[in-house]
Amino acid sequence: MDSKMLDENKQFTFTIKQLTNLFNIQIEKFYDFLTISYEGDRDTEEDVLSYEQFEEFRKKNFGSKRNYETSCNEVRIIDYINQQLTVEDQYLLGKSFIQYLNSRLTLMTDKRIYYLLSLEEDILTIFFYQEWDTNDTPFNENLDEYNNPVVIYTSDELPNNIINNV
Repeated sequence: MDSKMLDENKQFTFTIKQLTNLFNIQIEKFYDFLTISYEGDRDTEEDVLSYEQFEEFRKKNFGSKRNYETSCNEVRIIDYINQQLTVEDQYLLGKSFIQYLNSRLTLMTDKRIYYLLSLEEDILTIFFYQEWDTNDTPFNENLDEYNNPVVIYTSDELPNNIINNV
């Protein structure tokens, strides 16, 4: 999507509750992983795995650290904004969301953060993960096999203060 063609002055109508729910997503640090925390998902102390148990679970089920972290961090704008949104609308809101999220996440880690905006069936999904290994990529070696449009931003490409960029 060519950002020069997007109307960044587009006006939307949302409730405060919708915006609050979107922009106040809870992020927790769990064994150095940044993960979205949903109400009711929090485990009691007895349910928490030891680091060794967690690593065994992660490696068996997800392989790389990136795969695990990405699987925990998926946001769809349409789940928070209860109105018909075009792909362009979702992209504009998604970009604002990741700029805001970046200002929070960069305070929680020294690692570079990747934000992936993926489009499937006119639904934009935002994923994020930290750079664990510079050779680890979310795509296989043959990009021609990847069918969905995607945009990738890194934390060092985004402004830290979204207010200055309005």
